[in-house]
Amino acid sequence: MVLSTPVDGPHQAFVLTSLVKKHVVGTDEYIDRIRAELRKELPSLKFSFQTGGVVSDVINAGLPAPVDIKVSGPSLADLNDAATKIRDVVASVPGTLDVRVQQGMDYPEIHLNVDRVLAAYMGLTEQQILADVVTGLSSNISGDPGYWIDPKTNNAYFVVAQYPEQNLKRFEDFLLTPLIGVRTTELPIRIAGTGGLGGSTLSLQNTPYSGMSILPSGGNFSGARHREPIFLKDVIRVERRTGPETIDHFNLQRTMDVMFGIAGNDLGAVARAVEEKLGGLGLPKDVTMDLKGELGSLRATIRGFAVTLPLAVLLVYLVMVGLFRSYLDPLVILISVPLGFIGVVWMLLLTNTSVNVESLIGSLMMIGVVVSNSILVVDFANVLMRQGMPVQAAVVRAGRLRLRPVLMTALATSLGLLPMALGIGEGAEANIPLARAVIGGMMVSAVMTLLFVPILHSVAARRKEPASPDVA
Repeated sequence: MVLSTPVDGPHQAFVLTSLVKKHVVGTDEYIDRIRAELRKELPSLKFSFQTGGVVSDVINAGLPAPVDIKVSGPSLADLNDAATKIRDVVASVPGTLDVRVQQGMDYPEIHLNVDRVLAAYMGLTEQQILADVVTGLSSNISGDPGYWIDPKTNNAYFVVAQYPEQNLKRFEDFLLTPLIGVRTTELPIRIAGTGGLGGSTLSLQNTPYSGMSILPSGGNFSGARHREPIFLKDVIRVERRTGPETIDHFNLQRTMDVMFGIAGNDLGAVARAVEEKLGGLGLPKDVTMDLKGELGSLRATIRGFAVTLPLAVLLVYLVMVGLFRSYLDPLVILISVPLGFIGVVWMLLLTNTSVNVESLIGSLMMIGVVVSNSILVVDFANVLMRQGMPVQAAVVRAGRLRLRPVLMTALATSLGLLPMALGIGEGAEANIPLARAVIGGMMVSAVMTLLFVPILHSVAARRKEPASPDVA
């Protein structure tokens, strides 16, 4: 069941599509195929695509596109001009897809201009006409609703009046809406003409109106004489125009949204190219623009990781200082962390995967596994040295005996994440960067841990030997 829709009127539609289980082709490939076919078959229509998922909706703050350029200002005409220019500039940047202005400015409108002099002569005010029209079309719930309280449960219910929608088949039916004023007679009324006045006129003439004035019954209104009712068409002038589909606001200012998607997964690079292009664009006075959507979440997350990763390394170092009772051995162990980052960068470049939130999370996971492998080697070498074995022999023996657990950990982690890295499985596309970052870091760090960490540990152990007391 759909509780809300992204459409703004009957000229728009949206289609929800779910892929069958065990599908082979990825979501993005299906979107590319459908986009190409729609552009070929229906070139005059605008299309946009959005992949579903709770994670993407949360990261994107519920917006229907990864990047939303909010154009804000006081004038809708200036906003439309600026948004059109921005759309054209963004569409010229490679890597952008489905570039569009969310709010259209050519939505058909019907303006009802009240002839106030004629309405006053008929005993009506513009406020009364508006109340009658609103009540007839959408009920009086927004103006002057009535209430009924159930005497048994004390629950209050709205009691409203509204024209039956099935009787408003044509616009002419709407124009024949009877108005209630001080010059209209009491019902029943006589319908003039040769018949055929259908729709709202006959079936809705007894509809009660909120705030209905009490009609006079004496003088000119007494007896069998009945004046003709006043119809809406008698006191208004109809004018057809075009206007905005919706008028949105952001920070109390009128806003229009230029939205676009990204071809591939390098959101940051495409966004930087868009910002460079828009840097030289002249905007009307008092018109500003701001990039929202996933881009803001991405940049905020990367700024957070710029603090989180060094802090994680520092905390790991402080914990190991307390375990090893040494400031030098933890530094030797942490040497494997930047060596693991070599594998992360190599894997991302090899698979054409961008640095994003998922790959950063994978790097954080890699740090924990790599440090664990290095601890195995360094701690076992320290145990052998405390038993009296020479430094070089202890380091070589530790590397040889800890080869199997280090390789088993690296292989188990890499093989377990391999289906995710290949995008196999339902919804696996979202976690591909994470798996690739972990696998790249594990493959390189496993080798580096068995080569560089023992060498550095032997150098550090020799530096500590002169400080140790001589054994007789």
